[in-house]
Amino acid sequence: MYTLPSGRVQFGAFELDLTTGELRSTETPDPNHKVLLREQVFQVLRMLLEREGKIVTREEIKSRLWANDTVVDFDQSINATIKALRRALGDSADNPRYVETLGRRGYRLMPGIEYPGSAPGTAPGEVAAEAHPTRGWRRRVLTAVTLLAVGTLSVWRYEVYRHRITLAPTDTIVLADVDNRTNDPVFDDALNTALRYEMAQTPYLNLLGLDKTYATMGQMKLPPTTRITAEIARQTCNKTARW
Repeated sequence: MYTLPSGRVQFGAFELDLTTGELRSTETPDPNHKVLLREQVFQVLRMLLEREGKIVTREEIKSRLWANDTVVDFDQSINATIKALRRALGDSADNPRYVETLGRRGYRLMPGIEYPGSAPGTAPGEVAAEAHPTRGWRRRVLTAVTLLAVGTLSVWRYEVYRHRITLAPTDTIVLADVDNRTNDPVFDDALNTALRYEMAQTPYLNLLGLDKTYATMGQMKLPPTTRITAEIARQTCNKTARW
């Protein structure tokens, strides 16, 4: 048994909201029609979903629903809870489609479970990777690019320290923009963002923010889409008194 994630889980013709305990039929014409399960009924259904077709014993149900010092007719109460669950599912004990009774041992869920938006039988942690393999590959490549940028800045910092390059307060460093030639928009500004973040971590540099850069470019009658060349960077720095 594993703990179900928060969210929704689908089994057969039903979908259960694991946060609110609301049960909805996926076959009803009204998608907003939901039934709020009683707490004990919800807990039993959750146990059956957690077991994914394996038996849930009556003793386990007893332990989940009632504390050790509870005084109650457990057999009758469990039978009543299972009956209420079957009624909510439109199920029958004689010809079950959802909840199967296994002698006096316990119960098991008959249909398989799915998570909306994932492939059938996909585990919760595998949803993103299986359902969107291309997106997962892009994330991995983007992570690698970011790590490369971080590594490059670390080497640069080390070289600056090793060679004792001293910058005056009026010195300016202009970093050329990175040209994305992959034709994949996921990499647009990825390396630039990583570089800006790393540069901002050092107390020895004072970065000119993009908002101020674009505002100054507007004063220079340059549209925001203008590629910032070395000459435009110098003019921008002059305008913002950072040269």
